[in-house]
Amino acid sequence: DWSDIEVQLNQEEERQLDYYFYEGMRYKAIGEPQKGYMYFNEALKIDSTCAACSYEVGRLLAGNEEYERALKFMKSAFRYEPGNKHYIQFLARLYIQNGSKEKAVQVAENLLDLDNLTVDDLYFLAQLQLENGFYQKSVSNLNKIENRIGVNVGLSLEKYQILLEHEDYDSAEKELKKLIEHYPQTGDYYVYLGDFYFEIDKNEKALEMYEKCLEVEEDNGKVLFSLANYYMNTKDDEKFKEYLFKAFSSENIEFRSKFQRLMPFVANRE
Repeated sequence: DWSDIEVQLNQEEERQLDYYFYEGMRYKAIGEPQKGYMYFNEALKIDSTCAACSYEVGRLLAGNEEYERALKFMKSAFRYEPGNKHYIQFLARLYIQNGSKEKAVQVAENLLDLDNLTVDDLYFLAQLQLENGFYQKSVSNLNKIENRIGVNVGLSLEKYQILLEHEDYDSAEKELKKLIEHYPQTGDYYVYLGDFYFEIDKNEKALEMYEKCLEVEEDNGKVLFSLANYYMNTKDDEKFKEYLFKAFSSENIEFRSKFQRLMPFVANRE
């Protein structure tokens, strides 16, 4: 275990180490990274286990797009101070830069062992897992965030999109039902669930949700476009036109949204 290695320094060596490190930080701060790099390296000659020194060298190298060399120093920083979240996150990013996605996720998962794990740390890990193909782990960590902060609309919709893209329809449906349970008077969530049912060919359930939306929020604009789409696809031209014109005359929908919702109709009809 490399992390067990300890370098015993005498007082003079400790003084020199501090001098080189803080000179490195000073030169970095005033925009002279090459001199900073030189001083950090001098510090590492005194104590090769100085995690902060390795981290600073790694950052300077990465800033110069020398990612392979930076990775070597960041591995050392993490090795000697594995509980530092900044080292964990930066090392994970470097693994990605070097094309090692699985290693990046493995390193980032060390965040879960930290006592001071924050919501931001969990979100960083969840995004990293999602970007690199581990969607179930990503959703699991998004759920951990939800356990901390409670049901959150943005978080639930993000999970819904992930689950939908990976065809985990049961879980996707549960996310939308959870939003309806927590916000029963918000019509949009019935529309989202209706659109979901429509996409997976459960037309009766879709229509039921659209009608439920109008019950709880009769002036909801989004549902009008969804109903127009529903009737277009069920070949009811009269009702399609009726709801499309209602949607365009609605004052509860911005022009941009009206334009975006119009495009699929234009694409599907001569």
